[in-house]
Amino acid sequence: MAETTTNVPGRIFISYRRQDSAYAAGWLFDRLAERLGPEQIFKDVDSIDFGDDFVEEIGAAVGSTDVLLALIGDKWLAVADEHGARRLDDPEDFVRIEIEAALTRNVRVIPILVEGARMPREDELPPDLQPLARRQAMELSPARFASDSDRLLRALERALAEAHTPQGAPSAGAAAGPEPPKAAEMVPAASVTVRGRRTRPLVVTLALAGAGVGVIANFQHGNEVGAFRAFAPMTVGVPVLAAACAVLLQAGRVRERLAYGWLLGLGLMTTAAAVGLWSLLPQLGGDQGSVPLVLFCAGALILAAGLLGSSKVARSAGAWDVPFRWGPASLLAVLGALVTVAALFVSFGKDGNGNPTTVRDLAANVHLTGIVLEPIVAIAMACIATYALGKGGGVGLLAAGVVLALGAQTVLFYSCLLAAILVDYRNHWDGAYPQGFVVGFAAAGLLLAAGLLGRRSP
Repeated sequence: MAETTTNVPGRIFISYRRQDSAYAAGWLFDRLAERLGPEQIFKDVDSIDFGDDFVEEIGAAVGSTDVLLALIGDKWLAVADEHGARRLDDPEDFVRIEIEAALTRNVRVIPILVEGARMPREDELPPDLQPLARRQAMELSPARFASDSDRLLRALERALAEAHTPQGAPSAGAAAGPEPPKAAEMVPAASVTVRGRRTRPLVVTLALAGAGVGVIANFQHGNEVGAFRAFAPMTVGVPVLAAACAVLLQAGRVRERLAYGWLLGLGLMTTAAAVGLWSLLPQLGGDQGSVPLVLFCAGALILAAGLLGSSKVARSAGAWDVPFRWGPASLLAVLGALVTVAALFVSFGKDGNGNPTTVRDLAANVHLTGIVLEPIVAIAMACIATYALGKGGGVGLLAAGVVLALGAQTVLFYSCLLAAILVDYRNHWDGAYPQGFVVGFAAAGLLLAAGLLGRRSP
């Protein structure tokens, strides 16, 4: 669930070097924007429009900021230019300009030590930056990101509140109200246009459109999927899941990146299911009709919503730079993928001849090849998501949403298979071997658990 944006005024500038703390800056920007609002945070390329003068915009932003966060990694001091000279010694180095401007204007500067970096000594800094060495620093560790960022947020809220308290204002218990700040004391408005989250309305619209198109599949008649009640979990479940995500996203009741990942996974799996269904129907005694096309269009709209929302996160600077780390979410995701593979080879019933039947048997012996397309896509996506979960940050949160969608879609897949045995094909299959369903639903549970753990990513 997304945290409520506070009403604390003020602006925060994130200063960092791409070579050693880009991923941490991305994590921190996401966390602060979620809590304080994206319009409060300035982070170079994420906050500057194309064509703007980079130096002028940074100078204007520092001039109107209340707090500068100086992210310091283990390479911060030593990063060199193409000639081998230390960048920090260059008067035109952007990081140096940012911190110098903040120190000169008495802006509160908070050093943030990333990945075990140490605080620079005064003799290691250019003269204009030496006051930085005397500022109290805090550590930001990937292993403790949630608690570390919470401590930082509390400190920032206090600092911003103090920065916007008028000089000479009476205490909270005084009867008189605070004097309005004088014109000379007012913080100038930023000349930088900080872009907010513009993709949400379109993402919500596309997701709702996909849900609406998915509903249409339930009103088809004749010798198509509408005549096979076993597909109801898919044709009903997908629109419900997509619509619920869109509503929660619009209401701000779910973290955006988690929702984008959910839509991405749901859309991809639904399009795969539609393609598989298109190839299955002739073998099941139906025609290929319009329903697979309707379901494919629904999945494509949901997938477009997920891609639109997640593309910026996946392409953001430093998003993939953090080293991969195995964690409970990654382990559960890969285990879920392995159990999904195993489920394809475990009997879920027996055919009319009394022979045990597996999903793999249906694909190979009954020529229902399309039935394995959906679980194969789920396995491949779970493997990719395992890697992204180990990266954490924005891509980790996207991956958590994807894995949650894979788990939900695996539940729908085995629900359709179970309904086929119990409803449409009860005279052809006997559910005497339920192990396949037990293993299939266990795989879904592992994927859902991985997503739930992964949603705690910073």
